[in-house]
Amino acid sequence: MYQALVLLSCHHSPALAWADAVIKQCRATGQVVPASFLTSWAHNCGTVSPNQALKVIHMVRAHRHHYQLELDLSNYGDLLAIRYHCHDNISRQKEALNCIRAIKNSMDTWGVLNSTEAFNLVLKAVVAIPAVGAHYTTYNDMTSSHVDPDLQTFHLLLDGTLAEGSVKNTKKAAYYLWRSLMKEWPRVRPDVELVNKFIRCCVVCGDAERGLVFLSALSDCSVEPDVQTFTLLLELCHSTNQRESFESVLKLAEHCLPDEAPQVRTLAHELQRQWRAQEDISLVQGILSHLDTSI
Repeated sequence: MYQALVLLSCHHSPALAWADAVIKQCRATGQVVPASFLTSWAHNCGTVSPNQALKVIHMVRAHRHHYQLELDLSNYGDLLAIRYHCHDNISRQKEALNCIRAIKNSMDTWGVLNSTEAFNLVLKAVVAIPAVGAHYTTYNDMTSSHVDPDLQTFHLLLDGTLAEGSVKNTKKAAYYLWRSLMKEWPRVRPDVELVNKFIRCCVVCGDAERGLVFLSALSDCSVEPDVQTFTLLLELCHSTNQRESFESVLKLAEHCLPDEAPQVRTLAHELQRQWRAQEDISLVQGILSHLDTSI
């Protein structure tokens, strides 16, 4: 019966009141309404619209208060896993963030928002919505609540930063998050995937110098680079015309990853070919310009 209720009630606002009455009737006759029913209900509404899901989330909170429903972290995880259809729609993005904020407030009210895992669930939900800066607000709430971030926290923060695609914000974020990560060292030890995300931030903002700093930080953190590390650095040096650094990165890749060196060299040769092609174009343009002035 509960599954039928989910399907019937999640598509039309008037059905919310109807479903509410049915649940009250169930409770009055001694039937237990499981928390998973309410979370499934909200989950289905999220596929309709953030605003519809928000109404259900408020109802979830109301039912918890009236019926002493025991929502644990996994139930809240189900609510936070709602995927809203709000890409490229600012108003729906705001509605979706309001949904997450309502869930987060409920978690806080009922003492569930008190662990790294809980904040990471909220952070993951926020990162899934392309809203500028929202993930940093969650991170600030986390630190102000004296909850320690872990490796997944930093992965999610960088995922959110890269999803924004803003050159200015990415540069600031990479610097800020690296400092924050180093404050957590050695409790939180970065893996190569995390360092690669930092380097990818440098590719976005064209900061070759900091990208090479992240490369040197790998050895400081006892992390072995992989093929993607050197691929990103070669692309970064190429896009910023850092030829000496390009050659240094290539030599280091051949030394650190002898088995994968052919793959790295293939990319390096292609990037060098693009450099030569650009030089040829510049040379021809220079000759044509000179001929124009001579004539």
